[in-house]
Order: sequence, then C-alpha cells, then structure tokens
Amino acid sequence: MSQTCEAAAQLRKDGKVTVRDTTLKRLGATHFKYGVGDAHFEVVKFALLETIKEAVPADMWSPAM
Repeated sequence: MSQTCEAAAQLRKDGKVTVRDTTLKRLGATHFKYGVGDAHFEVVKFALLETIKEAVPADMWSPAM
C-alpha cells in the first residue's frame, strides 16, 4: 500500500509519477519479472475499489471515485 500512496503523492504534487530508485520502481521490476499484465491490474483495481467502497461511509463514496 505504501507504493500506492507514494505514487498518489507524486501524482498530486507533480501531475505525474516519476519512477527513480523508489519502492515503486522495484515493485514494477517484480511485476515485470513475474509477467504481470494489464488484465491483472484490472482485477486488482476492481477489488481495491470495491474494498474501499465497502469501507467508507456511503455519503463519502461516488461512482466518480
């Protein structure tokens, strides 16, 4: 989860994610090594968003999120 937070912070601050010698870069290398592809990210995205949707109060959630 720290990688997601790190990327979100960079995106908010700079408008893009810059991958240098960061945890995110190491994570990307591991994903590449194991053949993780776009289809895998779609599954994870769905699961993550559904989990967040269940965890936050209904008035704080919107489909735009």
